[in-house]
Amino acid sequence: MTSHLNTISFLVSQKGKPVLVKDNFIYKLNKTTNSTKYYRCAEQSCTVTLHTDLNDVLVKVKGDHSHPPEPDEIEIRKFKQNLKQRAIQETVPIPKIYDEESSRFCLTSLSIAILPAQREIAGSLNKSRRLQTPVIPDSQTFDIPEVYSKTLKNEPFLCIDKFIRRKTRVLVFASREQLTLLFESSIIFMDGTFSASPSIFDQVYSLHGIKYQQCFACAFGLLPDRKKPTYKFLFQELKNLAAEMNLCFNPVTIMSDFETGLAEAIHSEMTSQSNTISFLVSQKGKPVLVKDNFIYKLNKTTNSTKYYRCADPNFTVTFHTDINDVLVKVKGDHSHPPEPDEIEIRKFKQHLKQRAIQETVPIPKIYDEESSRFCLTSLSIAILPAQREIAGSLNKSRRLQTSVIPDSQTLDIPEFYSKTLKNEPFLCIDKFIRRKTRILVFASRQQLTLLFESSIIFMDGTFSASPSIFDQIYSLHGIKYEKCFACAFGLLPDRKKPTYKFLFQELKNLATEMNLCFNPVTIMSDFETGLAEAIHSEFPNCNHVGCFFHFTQAVYRHIQTLGVSQEYNNNEEVRLICRKLMALSLLPLHLVIQSFDDLFELILQAPSNKFDLLKPLFNYFDNYWIKQVDLKKWNVFGLEIRTNNNAEGFHNRLNARLSKSHPNIWTFIKCIQGEQNRFNHLMIQMKGGLSSRQKTARTLAIQQRLNTLYLRHEKGDISDSELFEGLSYVVAKNMVSKKK
Repeated sequence: MTSHLNTISFLVSQKGKPVLVKDNFIYKLNKTTNSTKYYRCAEQSCTVTLHTDLNDVLVKVKGDHSHPPEPDEIEIRKFKQNLKQRAIQETVPIPKIYDEESSRFCLTSLSIAILPAQREIAGSLNKSRRLQTPVIPDSQTFDIPEVYSKTLKNEPFLCIDKFIRRKTRVLVFASREQLTLLFESSIIFMDGTFSASPSIFDQVYSLHGIKYQQCFACAFGLLPDRKKPTYKFLFQELKNLAAEMNLCFNPVTIMSDFETGLAEAIHSEMTSQSNTISFLVSQKGKPVLVKDNFIYKLNKTTNSTKYYRCADPNFTVTFHTDINDVLVKVKGDHSHPPEPDEIEIRKFKQHLKQRAIQETVPIPKIYDEESSRFCLTSLSIAILPAQREIAGSLNKSRRLQTSVIPDSQTLDIPEFYSKTLKNEPFLCIDKFIRRKTRILVFASRQQLTLLFESSIIFMDGTFSASPSIFDQIYSLHGIKYEKCFACAFGLLPDRKKPTYKFLFQELKNLATEMNLCFNPVTIMSDFETGLAEAIHSEFPNCNHVGCFFHFTQAVYRHIQTLGVSQEYNNNEEVRLICRKLMALSLLPLHLVIQSFDDLFELILQAPSNKFDLLKPLFNYFDNYWIKQVDLKKWNVFGLEIRTNNNAEGFHNRLNARLSKSHPNIWTFIKCIQGEQNRFNHLMIQMKGGLSSRQKTARTLAIQQRLNTLYLRHEKGDISDSELFEGLSYVVAKNMVSKKK
């Protein structure tokens, strides 16, 4: 009975996605292939993965967890999942459901300590219940819950939802498959009905297409009236949808009743000869014009006119536009059929080439994604080049845009890679510290300004995303509008104190050149020794604080090293004592030493050698965290932001975008050029009034609990030891690693 079991179980996340549980660790579904489901540890900074087959049978687990297991968190998730299911399925009052489930679940004291109170969770449960039973609207200005905008298979269903005039609305429901059939059908049937229409609308209007000699209902519209402008608006929106799907809504025949407004709208929108033209790019980079599914190549250009000729060399149809690409005339008639499938293939290949040049995603993945995104007809698919047939030309296009991959730091950086995507300076530091040992830092002027003006700086390094010729990527982040922004991306040759000192000195020189000062009040980072010494040397008046998550992670890793993790997982007393060690960081500074001594004394005096297995852990903590590391560096009492997770999150995003370990330097620079562009967009949105992401209800509840404990202690309602115990209850994985 003590053998290691491969038992796994499942929960459902708040977003309705599957969550896997094994050995009291939580995993989120990352992706699914034809044979395997890939899960990843729910802790953002942990890289453990778990694979199952499609029948949810465990295949393998890769890696070791760098954080404690979460038996209490799992119990809380099960409890909340039961609450939500009952709130949705039953009409029993929420407080009664909460009390019944609280009695039914045998929760541990640690679970009870972090259990949301009924008043804290009632709002979300009532919301879940309301989503299933929305209020009946009495006008067209109502909100449509998400469940009513999806099919029963949870696919998009509400495809048009727009107001024509004030309080006059058009709704159209259709799946993507229905729309495809509608747009590809040469014969369309249309009809309206009134008795089945909701009273706040005038009619239900349906459109039907033909396939396999069978008529299918393809779109269901709720229309406010039976007027020509409404029908025109409906047809225009459907044509826009078709264009978004790379299709054309232009049926040969439409059958309907003899309603005057409808007939006029059909004549206006569906039977007029369109002068619409579009453009593609040939393999040689020249413009190709498309009209009515015929392809034209540019023949010559004069001061006033562009002359195009049918792409089929056997035919002489010509096409003239003005310099602004407005149709002037067409000469001749085509004696060959139009080429809609060929045009779709050209569009598909053009998208492939653009993505191959602009992105670092592997070619096969780009091919698969675009194949899924393009709704190609069966004829198009038949003539579509296979991935292996087109991969060579795409790789060639990518190589033409990429410089030679260097094998040392003594490389020349082409101008393109030293600029932002808007052609502004981006490479701000490029210097050799020693022979063949180089530092590169990329940041725009706007990013540097934000960094130098920020009073709080976050720093963090990552290694797997670093080009192999450098040791690490080191990023610096600043705060503005209550949001953390990535401000500088450094490529460093090592992790030594002189390198960090050189980096800080160069940044201070840049600040001086910009008439600014780089002198933050607080710096948050990990506990790396060389970094800490460099910060103390270059920013002597700065408050250097270590990340709370890195602190708790380091303690737990030592728990694992000492072989105590199984006891931590299974023994509530052991788990509480270990969490008290982690909670020392949350105590007021003057209470830390005494609280540690009292806890250590408890361990030493425990009867029957009850906690002997914890003595090495306390010796480690005493020798390192108490005697070697300055208490102020790992004590986060009074800090509003206690972790470096913004920087950690950025590196996770960077790793995901690069999609491979140790990319070449050109791939890396392209990626951070994109990140700089994202920085610009976010800054503009923030200046335009966008608020920072709101803290979750759980985050706010945790912060409220901390504040309540501190206030009670300040007022004398609880003792030092009671504060310590209360804080240890709050130290759970989800209450430490991600909260700001």
